[in-house]
Amino acid sequence: MVSWLFFQVGIAAATDQLGASSRLTGLAILGSIAAHSAQT
Repeated sequence: MVSWLFFQVGIAAATDQLGASSRLTGLAILGSIAAHSAQT
């Protein structure tokens, strides 16, 4: 759970630096991971 929070913070920091297009990519990655974790 803690590692998940660190992952979200990392994505947020990376998207802030890389811009809106990368933010959309980050959201897509988070969405796919959330869907995967919901299945398990």
